[in-house]
Amino acid sequence: MKNATQKISLLFFSDQKDRASFRNGEIDTAELERRDETRQAEFWELANEMGCWPRLSDFGEEICTQFLALALHHHDLGRQQRLLQWIICLPKGEKLLRHEAYLCDRVLVREGKSQRFGTQYRIGKDGNQEQYPIDDPDNLNSHRTQYGFIEG
Repeated sequence: MKNATQKISLLFFSDQKDRASFRNGEIDTAELERRDETRQAEFWELANEMGCWPRLSDFGEEICTQFLALALHHHDLGRQQRLLQWIICLPKGEKLLRHEAYLCDRVLVREGKSQRFGTQYRIGKDGNQEQYPIDDPDNLNSHRTQYGFIEG
């Protein structure tokens, strides 16, 4: 487990460093994608070795959050779908529900569907950030409350 924790952190910090370098113009899209491809292969190998989403009781909130970031940045939709099934299967006390919500929305949006929790954004035609469509806007706050985004 200690080895998995270290690998998750190393992959996460590499991911964040590369995204900062991209935002700062230090690397271009092609270089970011090349680095992502290598990192995502390592992440997927690690995920398969673990065989499940990291449990809070084993890894703690920080490492589980880093694992989520790596899952969200993965380019392979099939792998994201599999990771979503892993987190869904965990008991509520072994995961942060908002992590499940973020990954659920990412998968739904990538599948061309409306999101449930309102966590995914894009740049609109006017250049401003906008939410991807939400499947049930009237119950959005209820869904968000159930998954820990809003205090109940």
